[in-house]
Amino acid sequence: MSESNISAVNLDNNLPTETEPEEIIIDRIELDRVIARLTEAIEDGIKTGIKRGLLHLPASDRHLLLIASDIVQKSQKFPNYKLTFYHKGMGEGTNTCAVTFTEI
Repeated sequence: MSESNISAVNLDNNLPTETEPEEIIIDRIELDRVIARLTEAIEDGIKTGIKRGLLHLPASDRHLLLIASDIVQKSQKFPNYKLTFYHKGMGEGTNTCAVTFTEI
C-alpha cells in the first residue's frame, strides 16, 4: 500500500483556530480510484450534455475527494468545468461529501 502523509489545515470553520491540524494519511491507490471515478462522472456528463453534475461519496472519503477534485481541476483536463467540493453532501443525514462540476 502506498501512503502519503499530508499535513492539513483546519478546513472545518466550526473548530476553534487553536486546534492542532489533523494529520491525514492518504492511500495513493485509493486516491487514484477516486480521481478515476470523478473523471468518469465528468466525462459521462459531457457525453450526455449535462451542464451541472454532482458526484457523492461516503463522508469517510472526504479527504480523498477533496484532493482528487483539486488534482482534476488543476490538470486542465476539463478546462470548461469548475469543480466545487462540499464537505457535506446534499440532503440531511446523507453522511456524504460531494463535488459539483459546472460548465463555465
